[in-house]
Amino acid sequence: MKLKENRYLYTLKVAKRARQILEGAKPLVQTNFRNPIKIAHAEFQTGKLDSSLIVINPVEDFSFYK
Repeated sequence: MKLKENRYLYTLKVAKRARQILEGAKPLVQTNFRNPIKIAHAEFQTGKLDSSLIVINPVEDFSFYK
């Protein structure tokens, strides 16, 4: 399934990246933020992380809805 890039998909990608940071991934930007969502957003905004690198898989990413 191909998803069109929009602000909702962007939000899902930021949330997924924030989860990766919470699980121990190293932030790609130097920031004073401690909130992983703000760090992930800063990564996208500064261009350090391209949104095409974060792939949303509905089965894996939303398995908690089962």
